[in-house]
Amino acid sequence: MQLIQLMGEPNSYDVIGHVAIIEVPEGADEKLIAENIMKNKSIRTVVKKASAREGVHRTRQLKIIAGEKNLETIHKEHGMVYKLDVGKAYFSPREGEERQRITNEVKDNETVLVMFAGIGAYAIAITKKKPTTKVYAVEINSDAYEYMKTNIRLNRVDALVYPLKGDVRVVCKNMDGKFDRVVMPSPSNAHEFLDVAIKCLKKGGWIHFYTINREGEEDAGKELLAKAAEKLGRNAINAESRKVLPYAPRMWKRCVEAQIN
Repeated sequence: MQLIQLMGEPNSYDVIGHVAIIEVPEGADEKLIAENIMKNKSIRTVVKKASAREGVHRTRQLKIIAGEKNLETIHKEHGMVYKLDVGKAYFSPREGEERQRITNEVKDNETVLVMFAGIGAYAIAITKKKPTTKVYAVEINSDAYEYMKTNIRLNRVDALVYPLKGDVRVVCKNMDGKFDRVVMPSPSNAHEFLDVAIKCLKKGGWIHFYTINREGEEDAGKELLAKAAEKLGRNAINAESRKVLPYAPRMWKRCVEAQIN
């Protein structure tokens, strides 16, 4: 995330490859903002958010306000490359450090399930750093799934990442007890699939799922996880709830993680 100052109002924006994605403050001149951003020669397209993230594909409408009319790009992160169309597939450059944190939690020789895998960023990050792991990556968005397959090839982890297309409830229904770890990087609805994730875990396996919580509700995710595990006759132990990123005023994206016995 980078910051600029225009008309006395700060404006944050994300950069994905050659595309800058901005939120335009009320009353600000979007063309002037775009012109200032494009002084950075690596940015060739500026778009503004025209909707919130919507639906199971977690995409938002974008409006091009300056530069090239091309939203397909190559994004580089920690030595990896990700190809995507920013209007067709979910990807957040702000989560790069979180992807590295999760990767560092993974142990050698683990078998990992990544639900809502998007363009494959979590799965690829894990296998690039832990080449003895195997990762199964499930994604329902056809565009994101195709980009994930491309990114697996670009990063040369074809033998380690298994891309699977479809709804996790369908794709994972015969995977009970298969995984050492499950990662669920979709904060809007991951809690709805906790039962699937817990069933997929081996005894003593770890789960990482993401939520959006207000300040003062830091333990809400841990409570959801504990109840989901209890319904299946299992226990969530060593549970933690970590701040990941600010989401809105007094609201945070958090990672809830625990070992499931």
